[in-house]
Amino acid sequence: MATKLEVFFVVLIALISVVALALFLRSYGHDLLGEAFTGTKTCGCTDFYRPVCGDNLITYDNACVAVCNRASVFYEGVC
Repeated sequence: MATKLEVFFVVLIALISVVALALFLRSYGHDLLGEAFTGTKTCGCTDFYRPVCGDNLITYDNACVAVCNRASVFYEGVC
């Protein structure tokens, strides 16, 4: 049977793992709470306007915004 100390360390390691995963995902532009509750993505893109057409045929303000929305740049310019 597990001792209280063993259970404590297992829970502690689990919490540290969850925090590390959240920080890792956030560093790649996935704001777990922000995206889930506000629908916005925080990728750190500037609001520089240089439109690109994504591979999903949606026009994005710039290539960073396209990649942030999980689209590849199909070509530069409006779709």
